[in-house]
Amino acid sequence: RWLANPRYHGVEFERVAVTDMITAGLNNLKQLNLPFGHQLEQHSMTTAVYALSGDPITFGHIDIINRAAAGFDHLIVGLGVNPNKKYMLTPNERIAVAKQSLSHLNNVEVMFFEGLLVDFAFEQNATIIVRGIRNASDAVAEQALDQINGSQMSIDTFFMFSRSMLAHVSSSNVKALQAENGLIHEYVPL
Repeated sequence: RWLANPRYHGVEFERVAVTDMITAGLNNLKQLNLPFGHQLEQHSMTTAVYALSGDPITFGHIDIINRAAAGFDHLIVGLGVNPNKKYMLTPNERIAVAKQSLSHLNNVEVMFFEGLLVDFAFEQNATIIVRGIRNASDAVAEQALDQINGSQMSIDTFFMFSRSMLAHVSSSNVKALQAENGLIHEYVPL
């Protein structure tokens, strides 16, 4: 239909055609009745949550947070409790280190939480959960969590892949290195 229209001829063709196709596509999507209560809405502000133990926060975490902060209006960094983990830092120490490491990001807020991540995100009026993926094992685990979270609330998950130079960095590896008096300055802010 748009190829026959003379206004699409010449230099303006690509810009106008793409704009019209996007508009038409969005209008079609708005008419869909999406499952689980998902509706396309315009939000004045998008709030996302990125959760981690932060024991300690690593350069891998900080990279994901920097990139997520650039994509969302408000990013809440939730420092959670995993009953299966043994913590090196207290909750207050984890919060202090995270706040100091992220102080350059004006749209990032650091908070401590207990319980399910999806519940925390809902309580914070977040519509997105951001998750970092380092490898195939992370992807499989995160896919299962995403399916569970989706069945609990209408919150979407955005997956962000770790940069290859940081994919090997984890809080557990850093703690293991530190326990053996290894050098950790390449992995965590000191």
